[in-house]
Amino acid sequence: MTHNTLIIRDEDFWEVFHPKQNHLVEDTSWGGFMFETSEEELDYILSQKPEHIWTILEGDTMIIISSGYHLVNRIGYLITKKPIPDGFDFEVQDDDLKKQFIIGVDTILETAKDLLPDMNYGEAEDLYDNISDEIFEEANNAIRYRLHELQSESKNEGA
Repeated sequence: MTHNTLIIRDEDFWEVFHPKQNHLVEDTSWGGFMFETSEEELDYILSQKPEHIWTILEGDTMIIISSGYHLVNRIGYLITKKPIPDGFDFEVQDDDLKKQFIIGVDTILETAKDLLPDMNYGEAEDLYDNISDEIFEEANNAIRYRLHELQSESKNEGA
């Protein structure tokens, strides 16, 4: 099955998926929600349904929360009350990181303007296509997720 990866804001993650407090350790990171990779906490994580597990990861330039159980670059785990919908993967970023993404796109476009005089038409067209594909792919994924949510809500209302 192909999974669609959606980037969502940190505040939306907390509001929609409702992470559970770590009941095993009193003073843990992430406001008391993070489960460490120690034996007891990891055993608890692995006993949970996979669709409720999220991994806090150290990315190249930022810390992200990714849906699912991951080992590489893991910092810790979160368990949510609401499951991850089938067919979707999520990457959680906070508003400041979203602003960095927007600034990043602006920087790419500004750099592209500097490069355009040295590019032939085909290279410039490829650069534009790559940038717009990434931007529109994120928007399309958000729309697909919202449609999936609406479909689930209507199924629940009909039940």
